[in-house]
Amino acid sequence: MSSRLLADTVDIPNLSAQLVVDGQLNEAVWQKAAAFRLNYVTFPYDNIEPPVQTTAFVFYDAHYLYVGFKAEDNTPERIRSHLKDRDMVWSDDLVGFKLDTYNNAKFAYQFFINPDSVQIDSLANEFDKTSADDWNAIWKASAQLTPNGYQAEFKIPFDQLSFVDSTQLKNWKIELIRRYPRNLDYHISNVKKDKNQECELCQMQNIRGFTKATTASQLLVTPTVSLIRQEQREHWQADNWQTDDSVQLGADINWQINSNSKLNATINPDFSQVEEDSAQLDVNTTYSLYYDEKRRFFVENSDQFGSLFDLLHTRNIAQPEIGVKFVNRSEKHSFATLLTNDESTFVQVPDILSSRIVEYQHKSTNAAARYRFDSSKYFSIGGLATVRQSDNYHNHVVALDSKYSLTDSTAIEGQIVWSDTVYPDSFNQTDPKTGSAWQVKLNHNQRNFWFNAEYQQIEQNFRADLGFVSSVNRKHQKVRAGYVEYDQQSAWNQFEFWLGGEKKSTLDNQPIEDNVEIQFNVKGPKQSRISTGAGIQHKVGRDLQQGLFNTNFAFFYGEMNLTPTVFSSVLLLRAKAVDYANNRQGDKFQIQPIVKWNLNKHLNVEVIHTYENMDSAGDDLYLVNLSDLRFSYQYNHSHKSSLSLLYNNIKHNLQNYPNSDPAKYQKLSAKFVHSWRFDAFTAAYLGLSVNMINNEVLQQLTTQQKVAFFKVSYTF
Repeated sequence: MSSRLLADTVDIPNLSAQLVVDGQLNEAVWQKAAAFRLNYVTFPYDNIEPPVQTTAFVFYDAHYLYVGFKAEDNTPERIRSHLKDRDMVWSDDLVGFKLDTYNNAKFAYQFFINPDSVQIDSLANEFDKTSADDWNAIWKASAQLTPNGYQAEFKIPFDQLSFVDSTQLKNWKIELIRRYPRNLDYHISNVKKDKNQECELCQMQNIRGFTKATTASQLLVTPTVSLIRQEQREHWQADNWQTDDSVQLGADINWQINSNSKLNATINPDFSQVEEDSAQLDVNTTYSLYYDEKRRFFVENSDQFGSLFDLLHTRNIAQPEIGVKFVNRSEKHSFATLLTNDESTFVQVPDILSSRIVEYQHKSTNAAARYRFDSSKYFSIGGLATVRQSDNYHNHVVALDSKYSLTDSTAIEGQIVWSDTVYPDSFNQTDPKTGSAWQVKLNHNQRNFWFNAEYQQIEQNFRADLGFVSSVNRKHQKVRAGYVEYDQQSAWNQFEFWLGGEKKSTLDNQPIEDNVEIQFNVKGPKQSRISTGAGIQHKVGRDLQQGLFNTNFAFFYGEMNLTPTVFSSVLLLRAKAVDYANNRQGDKFQIQPIVKWNLNKHLNVEVIHTYENMDSAGDDLYLVNLSDLRFSYQYNHSHKSSLSLLYNNIKHNLQNYPNSDPAKYQKLSAKFVHSWRFDAFTAAYLGLSVNMINNEVLQQLTTQQKVAFFKVSYTF
């Protein structure tokens, strides 16, 4: 180990602790802990003196890591803190830390709490610059308001972490962080940050010790019981309700095999979603919509399967009966594998200018495996394979990828993928058989200048049926460069201008899309952000032979905290657009306001409304109003009620839109859920959902489906 590293390293003491995690920090053991002052504002400014004082304390014993904070505040009445779900309080005052237990700057654990002791845990991945909130551990933390701010205590079991399990001296990295949202969103740290260095995890504080840290194999079994009553009818059959009552028994198994390895399994899972999908526009588009994964078994450790191409999108697995996932992380190696079945197989069939979803009513076996070798903080190489197999159908995918940091500011990464696919006769599609795809990216990030370039190529016969690749026979080239200026003395603290261009074409160079875009961004007081830009753009319609349509655009986006409890944003878009249904040019206008309001510590309201209007051939084409309204009342840390309302109202001008049926369509979905969540796995949910539709035949919103459910899970 270099002398410079040793000089920067802080020894963490091994202390015997019999403390109560209550946020008081009144036990004598805290006086012997390693102390850290959080002396630097790393965002939005560059390592300036913070407006408040924060001290952190760290020690460990054989089974736990202990971290404490004293967060002083000259105006404690302005502290922002709310009771919300786990991982949902990023906009509050927070204290916490990042921890790299392999000291390789590839990934780090993140633990935070707000002054109401609401927990956040996630994984920061340096490889793809993501933060995975879906990772959940079982740990204790408590915060306590004081006359001069607040204090917090963390108690993290070592058996929730991966590290080299030995009695040798261990060298880890840590960053201790305070989030202080006021007029600006201050990030306060114990370490300085260099914006000329692309690797963020490389800049954490070196710590050592943990010779006595031990882990033990841990097995958690979580049986589940779900009671579901579903009533459904065709909208034209007023009294012909079809009722289905079911009792579903299942179990989740979480086995922490050792400090590096974890096995998850699920048996007969109830994967009905407790949370409603976000509302999306589904009009004037030729591609299938993308929905985020929300199911716990699939989202946990999903970051392990990430790659440049989206080769594993588990929403494709619709009705699994059983699933197994194994994850192993070590200093230089990471490995993950997933195996499930599926009662009915949904396949996205991509083409050059469109994609469609086909249901193949046969069971399938679905598997994925991912391996990555991190030889150093500069170089990684890995592979990924997926398999989807059914009667007279298969899709096999193999990929290789790598990332290399040329300098502290510049990195290049690439991936090459091969597929082999056979479709059943019912798809009415020629077998793709073998195909390939590849892409390469170059990223350069300095304090005042950034540049990125990307090239991607996908053959006509390439398929990734467990992923989300919605177009084929395509080349995609993109280049962007930007200049950023920071003002250390003003609330208007960041100004950015960038210019970019991209081009899409078929492999034989038939044009699909091209554009040149400029954008200006500024960040300022009240945590505001303003973005505006315009582009000269051309797109093809449904026919490659017809040429490109003018789709120039201009937009404005603004967001700010109107008050400490009210966030608001608005998007305005004016553009030429393609009328895909009639393969002609049109004019589109869209406005999307968003309001998020914490009425008090318990009650939260979120409203997203999208208005979109399109004209074509000198007359109205369609008008869409899409509303997403959500209410949430958090009684305490474990007890919550929520209501979501999704409303979609589409009107078509049949005189100008002859291919549309019907002329008007409305849909209203409502879901109420009352939940009790006691830890990351033990929970109970009681819910009711209703789906209603309306068209010119019904003339009013008519209930089509009603579902009532009760689900309980308990961890042993």
